[in-house]
Amino acid sequence: MSFNSILDGLSEDVKSQLFERLLEILFKSKNVDKADPTHITKFLHLAKEGFLKSSECLKTMLYIAVSMEKEETLSILSEKAEFSRLHDAILS
Repeated sequence: MSFNSILDGLSEDVKSQLFERLLEILFKSKNVDKADPTHITKFLHLAKEGFLKSSECLKTMLYIAVSMEKEETLSILSEKAEFSRLHDAILS
């Protein structure tokens, strides 16, 4: 199952929780050099256009978070049952 279909199936409340948790990772990480500049540019563009909590933005944030802090991201995704399919998709 693709990230988009998993994210599209999440409720707005769960998307909001995921957004907050991923944002914490992005702001706290000191490994920004590990992130793909294309994903960072895409994230900034989506933020500028007002699509921060869209599935596309969450997918981009997941790519960035995994590249910067894979273990922490996987840990967050294993905390809630609603995130488990994202956790499994990253590991596959």
